[in-house]
Amino acid sequence: MRDRGSPQARAKIENRVNEPSEPFRFNRRVLQMVAVMMVALVVPLVLVVLGLRSMRVTGPAPEAEGLRASLDSAAEKHFPSPQGLGGGRRFTLSGRGGAGEAALLLEQAAAASGGLALVSAEPDGSLRIRIRIPSESSDHFVQNHLQAFSEAGPAEPAQAAAGLFEVLIPPP
Repeated sequence: MRDRGSPQARAKIENRVNEPSEPFRFNRRVLQMVAVMMVALVVPLVLVVLGLRSMRVTGPAPEAEGLRASLDSAAEKHFPSPQGLGGGRRFTLSGRGGAGEAALLLEQAAAASGGLALVSAEPDGSLRIRIRIPSESSDHFVQNHLQAFSEAGPAEPAQAAAGLFEVLIPPP
């Protein structure tokens, strides 16, 4: 081992310290590593920004082809419109009392009779209830539930579609 405390070793160290150093030179490898590190940090940020931009809703969602047509055909098949009632029975209930309560009672009565009732609010404030009851219990449903609420009985004769009813509750 060398003795660093010797006068010769000290002289070498002093010469190195006192010597003019070389000017700064760019090291290629250091610059390459800095560039790779910058790219590695920027790429995830760019991906996050692009992901957030793509999630932004710009307008109404595009309608799937055929979806509306299939929903409309299913609705027409299972829940006929007023024009599709044909000879179904139409009732107009009196406006006295709570229209919401009457609609709820008719829904419960339809469910108890094994049927289905759909309530929709009309733009003028009235309630339209479409009821579908099995044909064997439709007369019982009319006598026990609809005639009790109705002002003047069926608005149209009940010739066909014995299990279909449309009830209109005008606004108070």
